[in-house]
Amino acid sequence: MTLTYTDGKSTQIYKYSIVKSELKHIEKIVELAERGAYEVEIYTFNKIDVYNLTKEIIRKHVCISLLYGDEVVGYVGGVIFPNPYDVTFKRLLTMSWYVTPKHRNIWSIKLLKNYVKEGVNKKVHSISMQSRMSKDPIRMTALYERLGFEATEVAYELDTGV
Repeated sequence: MTLTYTDGKSTQIYKYSIVKSELKHIEKIVELAERGAYEVEIYTFNKIDVYNLTKEIIRKHVCISLLYGDEVVGYVGGVIFPNPYDVTFKRLLTMSWYVTPKHRNIWSIKLLKNYVKEGVNKKVHSISMQSRMSKDPIRMTALYERLGFEATEVAYELDTGV
């Protein structure tokens, strides 16, 4: 899809596309995941573990990439798992999503909508998103609600010091 922008002086063409992530995208997705982790001050990022998890998500679960031209500028990925009390009920738990600040626009919303669509295609019954690790959880909550998500719980975390 092509988006054309004219500011009166010049015309620029921006080429965005949303695709199912492929293994060729993995290095850039891991780089973006690391950027996102540091942006929200998560310093326990292990690149090898994230690489392996991302590979598994791309192969067996749901991972969608936002491309600008050929460059991955955003992604969202999650793991499908059964409910422990009813294995026929499948949930998609979002592990990570990030869009570079320069590309946080309507395409971020389209990225999430495609993620939801892919979850539906994979027959998941519910999709979980988090906002507690966001720099602006209120804004993220508003975005999720705009897309039809409902707040279901408040999460608490305890650092055990281990």
